[in-house]
Amino acid sequence: MNAKGLFRGTIHWTAGGLKANALDKKHYHVIVEADGTVVLGNHTPEDNINCYDGSYAAHNGYNNTGNIGISMCGAHAGFIHGEVTAIAFERAAEQAAIFSKKYNISVNEWKTHWEYDQALPRSKRSGKTDLSNLSFLPGKSPKEIADIFRGKVKWYLHRLNNPPVPLPDDFVSPVPDDGKGDKLPDVCPTCGQVITKER
Repeated sequence: MNAKGLFRGTIHWTAGGLKANALDKKHYHVIVEADGTVVLGNHTPEDNINCYDGSYAAHNGYNNTGNIGISMCGAHAGFIHGEVTAIAFERAAEQAAIFSKKYNISVNEWKTHWEYDQALPRSKRSGKTDLSNLSFLPGKSPKEIADIFRGKVKWYLHRLNNPPVPLPDDFVSPVPDDGKGDKLPDVCPTCGQVITKER
């Protein structure tokens, strides 16, 4: 556990409508609506450092202590009240990266509710399916979806730790313009990840 007492996070879907409601705000620290709007819940992440006082965001059964809850409005592909959107998925990953930086949470400690449920003994599982089936990631397994999410968190965290350097106004790209704007591949000297700078 890090010094601030928050060391993990859970990614959910609300299984409700496409806008955050009062129940969502009660159970999650951050809710991302279908259009990408980020809504804060009633509790701060710090409320989940100590769950014995009863004042915390109860979002993950046996695993609430030290655990930040981020939820996307909607649910699985074909859900009657609306599906989780790609933009909400993106914004949720960005929020997870912000929390990772603030609380020193490892990217690998961000897990879907489905992953948490599967890790429990069968007798304690509650059948959570959060992020097991998304329409914009067709054919991907629940584990693959979770890995894609963590990959996005890693990318956003890298950008937070290594903000792009603004290019001067008189900069001339050494690569041809493809008609969509100059894109300059660069490699981070620390991690080797390819970064794209846009003019």
